[in-house]
Amino acid sequence: MCRLGLGLLVEDFYTGFRLKCEGWRSIFCNPEKAAFMGNAPLNLLDVPFQNKRWQIGLLEVASSKYSPITFGVKAMGLFMGLGYSSYAYSSILSIPITTYSFVPQLALLNGLNIFPKVSEPWFLLYVLVFLGAYGQDFLEHCVGGGTIQRWWSDQRLWMIKGLSCFLFGLTEFLLKSMFQQGNGVNAIVVISFNHLPIYEAMVLRSDKGKMPIRISFTATTLVLAVYSVASLVLK
Repeated sequence: MCRLGLGLLVEDFYTGFRLKCEGWRSIFCNPEKAAFMGNAPLNLLDVPFQNKRWQIGLLEVASSKYSPITFGVKAMGLFMGLGYSSYAYSSILSIPITTYSFVPQLALLNGLNIFPKVSEPWFLLYVLVFLGAYGQDFLEHCVGGGTIQRWWSDQRLWMIKGLSCFLFGLTEFLLKSMFQQGNGVNAIVVISFNHLPIYEAMVLRSDKGKMPIRISFTATTLVLAVYSVASLVLK
């Protein structure tokens, strides 16, 4: 099997993309007996590291002369090019995910309305978009043989990746592109630090699951700091 783009972080994505651009046709092969086996990250140490690498590699392809949004659309057509583009630029989703993680709560605390009221007609648009997006994703998951629990776990992991792997991958790629700095932010360190209370509860602590005073104090201090800055900016 030919492989293009050896040395890229996503040579498999690039190989399939270029072959499609050259006119190769794809078939869906899904035999009852598993025919294609491989390794995938399974824990919160491997998932952020591997996904961050993939996001950087996808952005490298997307910013090259073989970008799916330009080269791909010309070679494969509009819909196929947009399909590859949605995957290549998926790390950009970290921007709205991060924004919606902070702005609604801060706006609520400061008495600002950023969404329409329930009595306003525009509220229906938000409801339809919400139900349509999650409904389509849930339907596709169930048609593919998934369960409600697996779909919900997938949603939670998607949020974790959106706030870590996608965000840090995008940040590191931009730093490399603009300033030639390649280290960026280590997603593994951030997620491991975020789950430090869980590790302590499993190994070190014997307080029957009570919230440690240190964690409560740190969380309260950070929340007050963010709230104070937001109050100055929004008012």
